[in-house]
Amino acid sequence: SMLLTSCNFLDVDRYFEATFKEDSIFHSQANAEGYLWNTPSAFPDPGKIWGSSWNPGQTASDEITVKWQTSEFWGAQFSVGNINENYIPNWGLWDDMYRVIARCNKMLVNVENVQDMTDGDKREY
Repeated sequence: SMLLTSCNFLDVDRYFEATFKEDSIFHSQANAEGYLWNTPSAFPDPGKIWGSSWNPGQTASDEITVKWQTSEFWGAQFSVGNINENYIPNWGLWDDMYRVIARCNKMLVNVENVQDMTDGDKREY
């Protein structure tokens, strides 16, 4: 028998979150930009239309004929009338969106505290 293990060596987003504390984010321009550039990682993939995606995509169109009724292709549930106010699967993305908003607001409030950032760069934020 063989045992294989792996790691997320190239997953720098988690590394950044784990190594930088909130009080050190705004100590330098590099830290502040790293904090801000990590923000898009919280957005869902808009191109992911198959396989339990948040995006109903083409499967929610009136131009599709649905021959399957599985939860994997939940966007197809639109065309057969199964999506309503009591049943909206896979749209639990608001927690992440509020984190994105909070991160952007934190950047706007604290950008003035970045010591090595020029006034012009601060205005861009």
